Amino acid sequence: MATKILVTGSINGNFSCFFKKIKNLNKKYGPFESLFCVGDFFSDELNSEYKNLIQNQIDIDIPTYFIKGKKEFKEETFQLIEKNGGELCNNVICLGHHGVYNTSQEIKIVYLGGINSNSNQNTENEENICYYNQKDIEGLTKPYINNMDKKENLVDILLTYEWPSNITNNSQQAKILNIDNSSGQNEIATLNMELSPRYHFAASENVFFEREPFKNQAEHHTRFISLGSFGNSKKERWFYAMNISPLSKTLFETINKTPANITTTPFIDSNIQKRSLEDNDNGYFFDQSSKRVKTDGNVPPQGYVCNICNQPGHWIKNCPEAQKKKKVPESYICRICNNPGHWITDCPEKNKNKNNNLPNNYVCRICNRPGHHIRDCPENKNKRGKRIKIQEDDQCWFCLSNPNVTKHLIVSIGDESYLALAKGGLLEDGSHFLIIPITHIPCQNNLVNAPTDNDDEEVDKDALMAEMEKYKKILRDYYGSHENKKLVCFEVYGGFDGKRYRHMHIQVVPIPENIESKVEESFIADAEKNGLILSDYPTDFHEAYIRVELSNGKTLIFTKKEPNVRFNFQFGRTVLANLLNIPKRANWKHCTIPEEMEYQLTNNIKAKLQIDI
Repeated sequence: MATKILVTGSINGNFSCFFKKIKNLNKKYGPFESLFCVGDFFSDELNSEYKNLIQNQIDIDIPTYFIKGKKEFKEETFQLIEKNGGELCNNVICLGHHGVYNTSQEIKIVYLGGINSNSNQNTENEENICYYNQKDIEGLTKPYINNMDKKENLVDILLTYEWPSNITNNSQQAKILNIDNSSGQNEIATLNMELSPRYHFAASENVFFEREPFKNQAEHHTRFISLGSFGNSKKERWFYAMNISPLSKTLFETINKTPANITTTPFIDSNIQKRSLEDNDNGYFFDQSSKRVKTDGNVPPQGYVCNICNQPGHWIKNCPEAQKKKKVPESYICRICNNPGHWITDCPEKNKNKNNNLPNNYVCRICNRPGHHIRDCPENKNKRGKRIKIQEDDQCWFCLSNPNVTKHLIVSIGDESYLALAKGGLLEDGSHFLIIPITHIPCQNNLVNAPTDNDDEEVDKDALMAEMEKYKKILRDYYGSHENKKLVCFEVYGGFDGKRYRHMHIQVVPIPENIESKVEESFIADAEKNGLILSDYPTDFHEAYIRVELSNGKTLIFTKKEPNVRFNFQFGRTVLANLLNIPKRANWKHCTIPEEMEYQLTNNIKAKLQIDI
């Protein structure tokens, strides 16, 4: 199914005028699912426009995502974004410096902000420049190594601030418009080549330029579009609207349809592939052992140099060094089944639930013995990392020590935990609950599996777990007997955000009995779409995961398939919203109600449950 997406150049902090224009565009050409800004989102100073934005005083119709431009964020902005997990305000989300984002319609977007750290641009008199480096490029390409021949790994859109070098080669349009590409970067060109996106947007040159589509190394073609900044004096076009279907869901016949004005790749005649040894610790730009979709011809044109071995005469996919890299090392152990001999992506156990029935040949990673899960290992306390230090956070949404916590949503407070209604709950009757430890504990993985130091008496984990289970039983008994419903419980742990640890909370949602059997299948299917795999608790307590407790007693744990997959904090809620046929309630911000109605809902729930913990 096609979806409408809007992409813009730099906004430079002109938020009021910008979003007013966007509102008109949305009425005229939309509705758009999302908007992406590839330039500088903020102005040099945090002016009144900025304050109005973060205080939600500007009407924003479309979910808006932005990457970093040339300039780094101010400290105040950085802290706000970090605190809110990427959200700047309602409907405005920072994607960050680099990574991968999958839309709800499965459009795969790879993004890289900033300018090249090896750039020759004059930045001596400019502060807070945002740079990218070789490791950033490696991080973006490694997830696709040996996987680019699979449709689900094809990249729909590439967003970068900078232009790729040589993009004007073979372009009549560039000659007509006299486009200058002198500041384009080889690294961005190589990124384009390796990812073979369907669309590539950039904004560093502040001009509108829609290059003719060109052949890439996959079986489709790439369109490069540069965008001007909003409100620029030269009246350069600053937005681009498109109706796009994910490559992963598009027939090859459609993908391979050749436009009349297609050109050869602009990159072959350049020195993009020729990276000097002194520029790289590894001797090549980045690991390019990826298996490509079939291309025309076995012999590359003159001037082509393999990125892996830096030798001409063969395509990168046929490089002898690449073949060596594909072999699974003897020391490599798959972290799904704990067996050697295959990569994790080829694991035969990856789509099986391992949390209740041990797979064949399962061996505990701690004691190297079969017969039990890693979380049940008797040597657990000796091998796993130390418990994350527990600290109260006076700005945490769930710490009762925070004077601004929404206490009117609290239904019951126990000795170790409390029960509250979710703000902007999934269900209109208020029966979307949160079970929250009173102590600022980051996640259940850390609570259950981390060893407790002898002097660590901050929390009685057994008492806490027992009390949280008691809350679940109260809810299970009530909704089972009064409304013929089953409970789905899930924990979404986003990992360590670089500044602080999040506060653990278990979300509890009663669902009709007649859809109970579909819950497990729905979570597993949607997990695959979101770049998640069935796993066990991560051994690293900083690592993100999602844990789902089904009404039949089965537990599912999902972790990221690849480190650069953007973690979807709304995953559990979105799965249930679709299952309950209320997809518009997937985002909690669309479900908020006036405070007086929140008071009323809480009182109604209290009267129903009559909890005496």
